[in-house]
Amino acid sequence: MKKTNKFSVKKIEKAHNVLLKEALPKAIIESVIEEVPILGWVKKVVDKTSDKIKEGCLLKFIYAMYEDIDMLKGKFNPKWLNTLEGNHYCIKVVSTATNGENIEKIDYFAHANINASHGLVSTPLVTKYKFVDILKNLSLLDLKILARFKKYVEPNALENGYRQVEIGDVLPSLADEYSTGIIEASFINLVNNGVLSRISSWDKTVTPRGNKYEAAEKLGDYDGAYYTHFTMEFVKFITQHK
Repeated sequence: MKKTNKFSVKKIEKAHNVLLKEALPKAIIESVIEEVPILGWVKKVVDKTSDKIKEGCLLKFIYAMYEDIDMLKGKFNPKWLNTLEGNHYCIKVVSTATNGENIEKIDYFAHANINASHGLVSTPLVTKYKFVDILKNLSLLDLKILARFKKYVEPNALENGYRQVEIGDVLPSLADEYSTGIIEASFINLVNNGVLSRISSWDKTVTPRGNKYEAAEKLGDYDGAYYTHFTMEFVKFITQHK
């Protein structure tokens, strides 16, 4: 009988240590920390925890930031990230990204960190935090499906600021790889987290008692959802830019 390889924590830790010590040159770490010094403080805190998973996630995050900065070819401006407000935001992003559950989405968190300061994406602070919370709640498959909707929608202008989308719009490019059930589950999660909306827009009416808002158009549970400007801004915020 052929001997099977047993699960070995020691083997995994050894491989992880190789990633920590050899795969990421010290110069890369230092270059990113020079741009955003708060990451140096975060790294010291993480190093003291002796949490190898968190250490690995942090280095993966730093490398993803390095790639983003390199892609911008000198256009990256870390000024806001190095303010007190920016430091608080950066700590939130890093602490969320370095949770082991989010390791497959670390690149997206790095993009969100860069874009918050870069200036290419003009986003109010409260929206930046909301985008990070939304990203935390989405799976990698949710993001993949969202990217397919982007390809389907954004080459054409959004009519009146929104466009109706349905699962059937992306099924042809995904059905061979995933079941329709899991695609539907991801679609529902995108709606539940507000990335896609059941409401197209809100109409404002001025009344003696103040402004009144009513949904312009509202979809039922089985009528798809709307890809809106909010969707576009979220996608732009978590995307790598040149």
